Order: sequence, then structure tokens, then C-alpha cells
Amino acid sequence: MKFINLDDVPIRKLRSLAKRINWKKLFSVASMKGIALLLALAVFPIQLAVAEPSANANGTDALSERVALVSSTALVQPQYEQMTVTATAYNSLKGQTDDSPCIAARGYNLCEANMENVIAANFLPMGTKIIVPELHGDQVFTVVDRMNSRYSKYCSDTECRLDFWMREYSDARKFGKQTVDIIVLSRPE
Repeated sequence: MKFINLDDVPIRKLRSLAKRINWKKLFSVASMKGIALLLALAVFPIQLAVAEPSANANGTDALSERVALVSSTALVQPQYEQMTVTATAYNSLKGQTDDSPCIAARGYNLCEANMENVIAANFLPMGTKIIVPELHGDQVFTVVDRMNSRYSKYCSDTECRLDFWMREYSDARKFGKQTVDIIVLSRPE
């Protein structure tokens, strides 16, 4: 790379060079790179520590203890609540719901969305996300509706109950009543 002493360059040449540079584009590209770097650091935080080994009272070095502490905390997996529930299915029919069969308790329009990824449950808060691995693999279901009040808000000693919303009446009949294991991924704050 060759460096130029700006004192040796005539002013006219510097002005023409400055005019040829697209300053808006240069600033825009630099800003984007800066934002990308900030996002990368936010998503992938980097912690660097440099320390010389120093023996402590019990003969182990402090650096080894720090590495062990970081290693053990970095690999902690989130713990999800698992439970066994009784599952049934329902449709948007007046005989199975209230007088507005397409509108869930949370205001979600089941018929318009036409997505079989919602459940009704009284024992879970609205917005709770679950999976049912044995039936649906890793498909995520969200609590957007409530069941009839006879299915209490709390699980009884014998069962907790939830309802899968299904488009077709025949699919809900075929589903019947099953005992399944669910995994609660998240509950709203």
C-alpha cells in the first residue's frame, strides 16, 4: 500500500477526488457494517479473559477454576415443564362452543386463520406455547381459547384437560379422547 503525503498534492486534485467520492453511499455502507457488527455482538456475546495461572490456597490455579465455572454454566439447558394431560378436539360449531364459534376467547378468529395450531385449556395462561411430541412432533400450539367451565381452571388429581382445534368435524371425532404428554415451552410473563 502506498501512502501519499497530502502536503505534496495540489488542492485542486484533492477537491476533484472529494467530488468523485459518493459520500452518502460511503456513510450508508459504513453505517450498515456498524449495525451488523452491533447485532452480531448482541446475538453472539464474546467474553475474553486473559489471566496468568496463579495457585490459590488449595493448590489449584485460579484460571482452571474460572474455565470450569464458565464451562459448567455455558452448557445449562433450559428446563421445560412436562405433564400428562387428557386431550380432546373441537370444531367451530355452535353445539361445541358459544354463540360465536369462530372467535376464540382471546379474540383470535379460528375460521379466518384456519390454522390447526391452537388449543383451548383452562389450566394454562392465555398465550402459553406447548408441543405434543408423540402426536405432532415439534409443532408449536398456543393457548388462545378456554374450555367449558366444567373443566376447572386447575388440574384435578386425575387429569388436566385440553382441546385441540380442528377444521373438520370428522377429524375431531376420529381424534377422540387421548392421554398425551405435553411440554410447556413458554408461559406469558
